[in-house]
Amino acid sequence: MFYKDIYNLLTVGELPNLFSQKEDYLKIKDRARKQQIIQRCQNL
Repeated sequence: MFYKDIYNLLTVGELPNLFSQKEDYLKIKDRARKQQIIQRCQNL
């Protein structure tokens, strides 16, 4: 299973079932986006 995960990471760029639920992924993505916006505003 380990080699399959490495293969997916290298070819597709993501690991299946990395997050327990789709909502987890969306929450993390939303938080990261907000942090990036804050950092860009602080650098102006």
